[in-house]
Amino acid sequence: MPKEIIEYRCLLISPGDVQEERNGLTDSVTRWNAQVGEALGARVELIRWEIHSAPDMSAPPQEILNSQIVEDCDFAVAVFWYRLGTPTEKFESGSIEEIEKLRESGKRVLIYFSSQAIPQGELDSDQFK
Repeated sequence: MPKEIIEYRCLLISPGDVQEERNGLTDSVTRWNAQVGEALGARVELIRWEIHSAPDMSAPPQEILNSQIVEDCDFAVAVFWYRLGTPTEKFESGSIEEIEKLRESGKRVLIYFSSQAIPQGELDSDQFK
C-alpha cells in the first residue's frame, strides 16, 4: 500500500571549494531519509545544481538556476570555506544570490563555514575578503 510522505526540498548552496562537504551532506541526507525520515513519514530531497538543473542558454546561468531549482526549494544549507564563488550580474556570487533570493521569500537558510586550514596556493585575496 502506498505511503504518504511529506517531502521537503533543500537546496545545497556552495562554491566549488567544498566538494567533500557537499558529498558528505548528500550521504547524511540519504541516511536521515532512511533512518529518521522513514519513521516520521518525511523525506528531504537535497537539490544539487549538477543533478537537478538542465542546460539552457536562454538567459544568464544564475537566472536559469534560480528558475529551475532555487525558487521551488523549501529551505537551504550553504557551505563555505575559502571561496565565495563566481560573481553574477547582481550579486558577489551565485551562492550569495541564492541565499538572498531564499531569504527574501521567507525561507530558512542554514549557513556553515569550514574551519579547515586554507591551502595557501589556492588563496585568492578577493575571495578571502
